[in-house]
Amino acid sequence: MIPNTDLVEIHYRDPNAEQASKIANAVVDQYLELDLRSKYDGTLRISNWLSGQLNELKAHSAETQRKVAQFQRANNLIGIDAEGGNLATDSLRIVNEQLIQAEADRIVKEARYHLAQTRNPELLVSVAPTTTLMTLRSQQADLMVEAAQLQEKYGVDYPRVRELKRQLAAVQADIDTEITNLLKRFEEEYNAAVKTEGLLQDRLNAAKQEAFRISDSSADYEILKHEAESTEDLYDALQLKLKEASVTAGLNSNNVNLVDKAAIPAIPVVPVRRNNFGFGALLGLFLGIAAAIFMETLDDTIRTSDDAESISGLPSLAVVPRFSTAAKAAKTKYGREPAPAAQTTTNFAADLVSYLAPETISAEAFRTLRSSILLSSADNEARVVLITSSFASEGKSTVSSNLAVSFARRDARVLLVDTDLRRGTLHLKFRMPNREGLSTLLVRESGASAYQTPIPDMPNLFVLTRGPVAPNPGEILASRHMEALLEQWKVEYDHIILDSAPVLPVADALSLAPLVDSTVIVVRAGSTRKKALLRVRSLLKRAQAKITGIVVNDVDLRLENYYTYSKNYGYDYAANYGGGYGASKGEE
Repeated sequence: MIPNTDLVEIHYRDPNAEQASKIANAVVDQYLELDLRSKYDGTLRISNWLSGQLNELKAHSAETQRKVAQFQRANNLIGIDAEGGNLATDSLRIVNEQLIQAEADRIVKEARYHLAQTRNPELLVSVAPTTTLMTLRSQQADLMVEAAQLQEKYGVDYPRVRELKRQLAAVQADIDTEITNLLKRFEEEYNAAVKTEGLLQDRLNAAKQEAFRISDSSADYEILKHEAESTEDLYDALQLKLKEASVTAGLNSNNVNLVDKAAIPAIPVVPVRRNNFGFGALLGLFLGIAAAIFMETLDDTIRTSDDAESISGLPSLAVVPRFSTAAKAAKTKYGREPAPAAQTTTNFAADLVSYLAPETISAEAFRTLRSSILLSSADNEARVVLITSSFASEGKSTVSSNLAVSFARRDARVLLVDTDLRRGTLHLKFRMPNREGLSTLLVRESGASAYQTPIPDMPNLFVLTRGPVAPNPGEILASRHMEALLEQWKVEYDHIILDSAPVLPVADALSLAPLVDSTVIVVRAGSTRKKALLRVRSLLKRAQAKITGIVVNDVDLRLENYYTYSKNYGYDYAANYGGGYGASKGEE
């Protein structure tokens, strides 16, 4: 709309100039047609309004009819005639007549029953002229007459007189029995009549209540019926008026004029490609940064030693870098001398780098761990070390076995014990038999044969596997026998490394923690969660464990602070960055 004028200017933007002009002209044409149609529709408004009112009235009439039918159905108003009669009043009249007949029948049977209670044979014969009672009464009368005649003539001691008296007694007994039967029958008939009268009385009361209810509902029914009839009459009258009325639609002339049609522009207005490219680059950069921050917020795993120390408040004893196999790790050494013959052995697990590739950065990490443990308490040397973690597959067995080899290279007697009696894997690391182990030693089924020396050129390294899976590992690890074994091992060995079960799934490690000199928690970078580490530290402290520190396993050294330091001093560790370090499937 151009200010202070009656002109309207139409603008449309499109990459196709011809398409833009067509759409602008189409908008104008549609506006003209709309204006013309609006004038025509205005003349039909009254007719349409009347039609709408008629439809509403028709719907209201139908609704009132449905309400009348629903009210009649809900209140059971069936069979109402013009005089107000219905099925309920008819039923009331019939039940009342039946009740009067039942009362008369009950009175007759009650009188007969009371008469029978007198046990008077003569009265019973009058109300119940049965053949049996009449016959017995006739026999009794004949016997009494005969007995009186003979007694008068011959006396009471006459044999025939005595016989007649016996017969009279028998007949009297039969009469009494018949009277009892009649009394019982009259009583049953009387009780049946009383019950029938009671049922009819209940039915009469129900019919009265139904008649009262229908009488109360009839008034509402008449009101609804009257409303329905009034609505129907009004609808008929309005429909008649609408048919009689003749509404004509007059068309007014159109007062909108087209000044100028849209033409094809010579220079495009949009898009400005340079601005679009710049805006898209800024938007992509913003979304990328936001996505990175969001993913970093969601990730609560520990990735570096700094993360582990800041979260747990415990020192980081060593950082074990990520590596794949000992053969690949052996390519990078401190010097350029060939590896010893023992390093070419393939009978052990590939992650036993402290023995297979002692000159790699991975093996140096375990020597750093050894030194950290030895320096952790200068006055009281940590001889018994417990290695544990939060969950399985975080590298406990790998750390334990390599740490034991590192201690054994100092010419010390070292005992490596697999205290994970459920899923221990040290026998897989050293390719050892597992028929005997800690479980058989604790139940006294084996002796010194359970201790093995798997590495020939390290006779001072002894390994005690877990043995067969025990049915109650938690109980036997917390037994006095286990405490006695620890005291015995302290006398026989310089260092004892305990590869324990994870803390959170089971409580086996918590029973051993108070008995050892040092407890080390293994954390796997990118896998162990912060809450899990805090929970493990809390449980171990409750168990009064001496927590020495944390070993951060499977670390990408590019994230560690000292990576630049090691690279500048020529250690040439870059070749070792690759692959995942830790346990393979089925191992820790």
